Amino acid sequence: MAYRSDSDNFLVYPGDPDFESVLGSILPFDWREEAWKSCGDYCFVADSESGLLRTATPAETREYLEGGEYEERLASIGDEM
Repeated sequence: MAYRSDSDNFLVYPGDPDFESVLGSILPFDWREEAWKSCGDYCFVADSESGLLRTATPAETREYLEGGEYEERLASIGDEM
């Protein structure tokens, strides 16, 4: 990890052991709007290519899990189902 000496901020680059965990903790910028539109019936799923989280409705989550994107994400991070 590359730390800045003048503050508590830090940069994490691809290849760093903490990169995936930091990437997976950044909420989508529009999550509050999506939560409002869906009356709180939403979740976050990780994009199979970028790893960034996005909001998803229950139907979108089911498609994510059953349509193969979840398996693609697991393969991209070296995990298995």
